[in-house]
Amino acid sequence: MRIHGIVANEFSITGEAWNYILPQKCHVHTPVCIFESRGDENLMATWEEDFAKWNSENLETLCAMSVPDTDIVMVHLEHPVVKLLDKKFLEFGTLAPSSQLSNTPNWRQIPRSAFERACQWLRDNILSKSSKTFDLSQLTLHIAKIDGSKFTDLTAGCFSDMVITGTESVQEMNEKKENSPTSLCRCPSTSTSSCRYTTACP
Repeated sequence: MRIHGIVANEFSITGEAWNYILPQKCHVHTPVCIFESRGDENLMATWEEDFAKWNSENLETLCAMSVPDTDIVMVHLEHPVVKLLDKKFLEFGTLAPSSQLSNTPNWRQIPRSAFERACQWLRDNILSKSSKTFDLSQLTLHIAKIDGSKFTDLTAGCFSDMVITGTESVQEMNEKKENSPTSLCRCPSTSTSSCRYTTACP
């Protein structure tokens, strides 16, 4: 079993990484934490309200343009780096972007080094603690057999738990078949299933 978002720590003989390698009739009762926010929740709410369209992947590209052959990045006033540098410009060795004179009213020139350090500061201090770093709606679960066989390939051992006395009625036999290997045959041929959640898992 492989769960997207959880580090795999069990390995098959071929080197494949899995979250769990389970023998038959095995149960797992150990809870696993997929994501836990340890940041300032009020800060997260402010980020979501003001900068919802920025994340770790697009922080350096959305509303930011590098000027070729220069050490300058043109950054839109709405960009979170502008808001950060307006408050902490001395720490980054630059000028407050909003106070700069510019021929382009909504854009400011920021030294590339200051821009990159500001982006890294936002990743380390805000984005790494935000719930947006893991999207529970995209939680996926992959189940496969170690030997690569399909779930529709049944061995004789699959029927060992289907005890038949010979006195069952048609209804009782159908119930036994429902709870026995025939139920595996109705699984999709693919070994991947998706689990989607709109709220945090317990």
